[in-house]
Amino acid sequence: MSGDQVAAMSPLIQKVFDSPEDGWCATFEIVGVRDAWAQVMKGRLNIAYPFDSPPDLEAIAAELPGVAIVSWEEDTYATYSFNDASPSMVAKAVDRLFEKYFSPGGYSVNCRIKNL
Repeated sequence: MSGDQVAAMSPLIQKVFDSPEDGWCATFEIVGVRDAWAQVMKGRLNIAYPFDSPPDLEAIAAELPGVAIVSWEEDTYATYSFNDASPSMVAKAVDRLFEKYFSPGGYSVNCRIKNL
């Protein structure tokens, strides 16, 4: 787990959670790794999914309460829903999935937030 990346992601996730509107999205991309991204919205996590088998909830179940798979498409994306979670819990789940899906080791992340 990359503490630096969790620390970089958490404030943007906090802004999404604090927004009175539901349309805000924090996007995170691993620098130098093509198609390695995650998007966080209130109660949702969407992430690039480079596999053809169904996503495994065990990878992030400890990090996100009530996590469930909403939808997924092989070699494209996986979307998860989750119950109330702190920004650091969500950031740790994103970091865990980045490590599991893309094995970037010590990685850097580009972060941005926007209203969809």
